[in-house]
Amino acid sequence: MSLRISNVDKWLGGVRVLDNVSMEVPDGGLIGLIGPNGAGKSTLFAVVSGFEPADGGEVRFADSPLGSTGPVARARRGLMRTFQVPRPFSKLTVRENLAAAAPGQRGETLWGAFFGAGAARAEQAAIRERADAIIDFLNLNAVRDSLAGQVSGGQRKLIELGRVLMAEPKMILLDEPFAGVNPVLQEEISDHIRTLNGQGIGFLIVEHNLAALSRLVGHLYAMDRGRMLMDGTPADVLADPVVREAYTGGAV
Repeated sequence: MSLRISNVDKWLGGVRVLDNVSMEVPDGGLIGLIGPNGAGKSTLFAVVSGFEPADGGEVRFADSPLGSTGPVARARRGLMRTFQVPRPFSKLTVRENLAAAAPGQRGETLWGAFFGAGAARAEQAAIRERADAIIDFLNLNAVRDSLAGQVSGGQRKLIELGRVLMAEPKMILLDEPFAGVNPVLQEEISDHIRTLNGQGIGFLIVEHNLAALSRLVGHLYAMDRGRMLMDGTPADVLADPVVREAYTGGAV
């Protein structure tokens, strides 16, 4: 499912933090978004995912306008996001964190708990099975029964991705998946993203690690001060003098 952002504006505290921003992630695309701190990347993610309303322009997903729908409604359509700083339930195990993210559980309602106990038990068994499959895919078996608050920062990134996968997304907005992650785990996360993308899940990835991102994606967008500067292949974007000046002070 494609994502199209057209002429989006956003004002915060009297400052125009998004200025006529347009970009597109095609169905099954693997796209990167770069820019210096304050470029507007996080605000764009907040607007696209429904945590902040746009002050102008339009966001369309699967060729349907998202309008004023919030993050829950957008997630139900298959558009989901992660956050730069993962916030798992620290007192729950890794497996319990993933299971808790499964949407629409019967046991979450009084009716389901009291009058559909058998169906709820079968559903919970299916949820545990799906959580275990995702844990296995993400190579988290060694910490499956560990409390999420006791695992490494890189493993928390994987938990965050696993929680999103429990909801069967069509497109994921990934916010700095490599931040604070060692190089070995960076490559492992990249491999997971490639595999999921090969299964048809689209990605828009914000990342400051230009080398890791350039190895992963085939197309980059560059922002600065709320505006899109350019887009193209990673090599073309990173070689552009305007991008070099804005993002790195003239040296990449």
